[in-house]
Formats: sequence, structure tokens, C-alpha cells
Amino acid sequence: MATNGKRKLRILVTPLNGHGHINACHGLCSDLLERGHEIVFVLDKSFAGRLERYGFKELILDPPTKKIGDDSFDDDEEIWPQFVKKNTKRFEESPIDHLKGVILDAFTIMMQHQNRFIDQYKKAIDDVKPDLIIHDGYVCFPTIVNSSIPWIWLFSASPHLMLMDPRIPPFYSGLPLNGDKNEWTNYLEQAKKNFEPLQRVLNADCIANGGNDLNGRLHPMSNFLNIFMQPEELRYKELGELPENVVAVDCLVRKVPEQSFDLPKQLQDLPGKLVFFSMGSFGCANLPMMKRLVDILSRSSHRFIVSKGSLEYDLPGKNLYGEPFLPQVAILPMVDLVITHGGNNTVTETFYYGKPMLVMPMFCDQFDNAQRIAEVGLGARLSPFTCTEHELLSTIDKLLDDTQLKKRMEQIGERIRSSNDKRKVSDIIEAKLCK
Repeated sequence: MATNGKRKLRILVTPLNGHGHINACHGLCSDLLERGHEIVFVLDKSFAGRLERYGFKELILDPPTKKIGDDSFDDDEEIWPQFVKKNTKRFEESPIDHLKGVILDAFTIMMQHQNRFIDQYKKAIDDVKPDLIIHDGYVCFPTIVNSSIPWIWLFSASPHLMLMDPRIPPFYSGLPLNGDKNEWTNYLEQAKKNFEPLQRVLNADCIANGGNDLNGRLHPMSNFLNIFMQPEELRYKELGELPENVVAVDCLVRKVPEQSFDLPKQLQDLPGKLVFFSMGSFGCANLPMMKRLVDILSRSSHRFIVSKGSLEYDLPGKNLYGEPFLPQVAILPMVDLVITHGGNNTVTETFYYGKPMLVMPMFCDQFDNAQRIAEVGLGARLSPFTCTEHELLSTIDKLLDDTQLKKRMEQIGERIRSSNDKRKVSDIIEAKLCK
């Protein structure tokens, strides 16, 4: 029995192997763990030991000798920073050009990764014998979606690709809600054309393994429950009421009580407001872009905490302090502004702490988040590749001087912190499975 007197569940969690996805799963499952349920994560080797300290169990994928597809990635390192370094210049292309380039390649790698480790995922299911599977991914994984076990699709990116609704802008396009609908049509036609071969493979694999036709989708909706993360202030009223098996949450901020951050003396003694600059694991792997941006920021009158990533480079100004990896949730409460790539986990965590944002997107749903934040008036959007020094520095000043925006974001943060979406999701799961 669980601690609340209800049936104790055994839950298997299969996140996409990226920081944001693992963090979202961690956040969702923390409340379930506190309720006494057993949580087992299946993780890539590069993330081993990351979650055990919080009371979760880990099953670590052991890379088989045989690789599928691109064999140039090192199994001992995270795959996505390697992917960025390999495709640095391609990220400077427009969102519509990404469809036939980096996005298609990334989705193909996701499919190949699932196929490469399929026997180990099957063994994990056989060994754990879960009552529920929580899956975070972009492309259909028949081993999970066609199992007889109830499964939740946690879509920790912005919801456009999950919902595929013609009333909102196309996924990964960064197009405005009230813009030219011909641009939407053109983008969707290109998406269909470029993803059709991959979709055909995914569909055939799903059907061959006992599933249903995907009907043009890359991933099916779950009959049990589908969850997406998007703060209420960013949601589209055009969607109306969501289906019964779809739940929107403001965020899934994880509990990391041991994380702390003391403002370095270097920054304490300087004037100016405090800004957190983080381009995520994807952005930090793009060395030319990072060096260009920190060079511009060194000429700002404000102070910056820089999440540098694992690559070596110098920060050119005394107003910049950085480390390879920083405790984001400990830093966010103390800053006045966040400059981010627009990854959904960072966006939702920033809303949780009520901070304005400057979003500088470079990939996938980052474009959608950037556009939505700008068009609802809760931040600004700039290109990290083409913005001028004047555009970047003046936009930072404008956001920091906007007292109305500061007040509005503080109120949003207070609302989100008091709403406790994780409890809402846990209640739904227990109502369905703990009768």
C-alpha cells in the first residue's frame, strides 16, 4: 500500500535523453514518489546516477556494440551536444529550412536510438512489471505505446506537435497566431513532404508491432492520459476545452533542495541588474554563437551569470561570471531577467519564479515559445545569430526597465507556485489506477 492508504503503483519512466526532458519527468514524479509509489527511470549511460539521490531507482541502458544509423556519436557523452557541434552552421537556417535538415535528422536519431536499445527497454518492462509507464518522446515507440500497460505521454516541449491543431500555428514554425495563414499552409506542406518518409517507417513499425495507424502523426496520443507543459498565460484560447484525456500544466519544477548558489564577489561589487544567461545544452554546444553573445554582453551595464556548458572559452568582461554547469532553480529566484534559448523546461521554470524573458531560439519548439512569449507581451524575441549589438543590449535594457512587466510576471509566478499542478496530475493517476 502507498503512504496515503491507496494501492502502491510501480511506475516505469522512459524520458528522451536530454536534460529538459529528464527534469520534467523528475518534476512530475516527485509528488508520486512522496505518495509512496515506486518510480524507476530508464536512462542513458551519460545520465547515470542523476536521479538516485532523490529516491528514484535507475535502470541504465548499456550501449550495444552494434550501432544503428550514424555511428559517429560517443556513447559515453550526451548525444545532443555532439549533434549540435556536428551541425553548428545548420542551426542558423530558418525554421522552415530546419524541416528538411536538423529536425528531420534529430527525429531520425531518436528513432534509431529506440531501435538500438529496444531489447533493453523490453527487458526493463519485463523486470519492473510496471502498473504505469510515463513516456517522454517525439516519435512513436511501439514497445511502449502498443504494450498492454497503461501509459502516459508526457510531452515536455511546447504543445504544438502533440496537439497538431489547425487553429494554432504549426509546430516549430515560430509563426504568429494572427499572421498570414498562407505561411502556415506553406510550412505545413513542407513539413508533410519532408517528414513523410520517416512517418511511413514509424507507421509501418507501429502496425507491425500490433498498433494502430498513426494517421500522419509521428507519435500517437495516449488513450490513458496526455500531459503538456505550458503556462496558462501562454495557452491558446482558440483551442477551447481540451479533450478529457489531455491535461495542461503550468510547469513541472523539480525539487532539488541541495542546490544553492551564492552570488560571486566579482558580481556583488558591480552596479547594474542581475541577468541569467542560459542557452541550454543545445546552445552551449554552439561555440561560435556563445562567444559572439558573451562578447556583446560584456559591453552591457548589467551583470550576467552565464551557464557556459562543457566547452572551454573565456568570458571577456568583469560583468560576466560563468561555470560549465549551474544550479538553475537556485539562480532563477535571485535574478531580474532571464536570457534563454526558449527550451520548454527553462521557460516554464522561469514562469514559476516570475521572471521576464528574452528568448533567443535556435531549434524546434524554441521558436514557438519565443513567438508566443513575445506576442502575449511577457518578453521579447531575438535571433541569437543575426541580432545586432544594439538590438541585444537595448532589448535587455527595455525589459529590465519595464516595471509593469516585472509586476505582472511576479503575479504569474505567485499563481503558479500556489497551484501545484503535480498534485493535480497525481490525483488523476491515482483516481484511474488506485481504485
